[in-house]
Amino acid sequence: NSAAAALSASSSIDNIRRMDVESGLSTTSSSTDNNITTNIDSTTIRRRKRTSQSSVRPLMRRASTTEERRNPFAVREGNLYTWCNVNMTLNNKQGEKRLLNNVWGEVPPGEITAIMGPSGAGKTSLLNILAGRAQTKPTLTITSDIRMNEYAVDPTTIEVRKHIAFVSQDDSLSFTATPREAIRFSAKLRLPRINSDEEIEELTKKMLEELGLVECADVMIGGELVKGI
Repeated sequence: NSAAAALSASSSIDNIRRMDVESGLSTTSSSTDNNITTNIDSTTIRRRKRTSQSSVRPLMRRASTTEERRNPFAVREGNLYTWCNVNMTLNNKQGEKRLLNNVWGEVPPGEITAIMGPSGAGKTSLLNILAGRAQTKPTLTITSDIRMNEYAVDPTTIEVRKHIAFVSQDDSLSFTATPREAIRFSAKLRLPRINSDEEIEELTKKMLEELGLVECADVMIGGELVKGI
């Protein structure tokens, strides 16, 4: 099974950047230019290192505008997310096994970045580190240099995770809930308290329309044992 992830800062996307986990190859294709360029250049990553690892700036989350609170597809100001020297080592009785070896890359604001590679290449492991879902423990050693807008950050902290959303490969939905209830429930959990119930209802409605689920919005989702959508 391959893992695919999109880290996007805007609904207006002009470029798609593809990165290979194993080789580090980066190809960028532009919707306004048919030319495709290939880079194996770490100049951008080296530029990040000019700021000391210890110089961590507290992230200040910009207050959402009314349009952003009411429209999930409104254009938003994004963050530059970069990483280099990402290593993951599994420690067991058989010895050490390197799962990730000096992986680097970046997600420019306003673009979608696809992490591509064969099964077992380490795509999900890398995403877990970038999303703050994995950290060092007795059986696992993780080292990394992760930066947001040129500042070193720890993705496992709550302040950084507020800027990141992780969608797993498998659905984690209650089979007795309806699409409307599932989207509303997720919105209530993830959105800040400043969002009113009316705004959440409007957001839920727009999401159902965008996903083409209006006609079955109040039908039970179902699962393997219960019939549903």
